[in-house]
Amino acid sequence: MFVSEVVIERAIRGESEAQREIHESFYPRVYRLVRRIVGETDADDVSQDAFMRVLSKLDSQLGCMVSRSTRPCSTSALAIGIQPNPSTRIR
Repeated sequence: MFVSEVVIERAIRGESEAQREIHESFYPRVYRLVRRIVGETDADDVSQDAFMRVLSKLDSQLGCMVSRSTRPCSTSALAIGIQPNPSTRIR
């Protein structure tokens, strides 16, 4: 899972191909994290919300930012009534 700085810079400029490349690179990681927190049923929707946040805040710290953006989306989803995945403890 590596995205070059050039791709990140292109994505920051709004190039959809670069944004798609970032999405394809990180989506599996985001989805797994979200699914652990909110469960299978809502994982795709919450993952898409997380990616909208990520793409709106791109910087050179993308890897860390993906996790930092994904967790709040997942916990927000829980706050609005999405049932948590019963097999996961939230830390």
